[in-house]
Amino acid sequence: NGKVDVALVGAATYIQARRLGRARAIVRAVRKSQPFYYGVILVNRGTSFRRIAELRGKRFAFVDRSSTSGFFYPRLILKNEGIDPDRDIIPIFAGSHTSVASLVAAGRVDAGACFDGAQESVADPTQLLALATTKPIPGDPVVVRPGLGVDFVNRLRQAFLSLASMPEAKGFFSLAKIDDFILTQDSDYDGVAELIDAL
Repeated sequence: NGKVDVALVGAATYIQARRLGRARAIVRAVRKSQPFYYGVILVNRGTSFRRIAELRGKRFAFVDRSSTSGFFYPRLILKNEGIDPDRDIIPIFAGSHTSVASLVAAGRVDAGACFDGAQESVADPTQLLALATTKPIPGDPVVVRPGLGVDFVNRLRQAFLSLASMPEAKGFFSLAKIDDFILTQDSDYDGVAELIDAL
């Protein structure tokens, strides 16, 4: 709606905006030296859960309804294991990936979905066990609104591509857990769009 010029968003959020014709990706995030990342379904290692099918009827924490690795991709895993995510589990929305990991670690939910790495935020990451891992998810895109102009967007893209080499940006990269940005194109996210349609 023109209130924001540039945003770093998740892949699923980008697909929703792209379908409205109001955003396009110019670069995407690199994490752990990869232009993609994974989501995981976690349980507390102290429980008896060792298969996704055992989570039927259990309390399951998602991040929020727009999260790629904390909602859309794990729902596909559940469906593929014969669990209807709308009827066969008790959904809880934690609001963040680290909150999902904390809820699972504390035993407040039976399982949860987040990006692979969020489990490192709890005091003892070894108490969390990944029962399933998603397919690779393209890194979070930086998107721009329409009307910014080709020259400005090109300069902005180049700025993001050089950001990792700037000492002033180290705090941002550390906080966001991002290594770098690389060029991207709309087609890199077509698989995410297909998954959302399938769900």
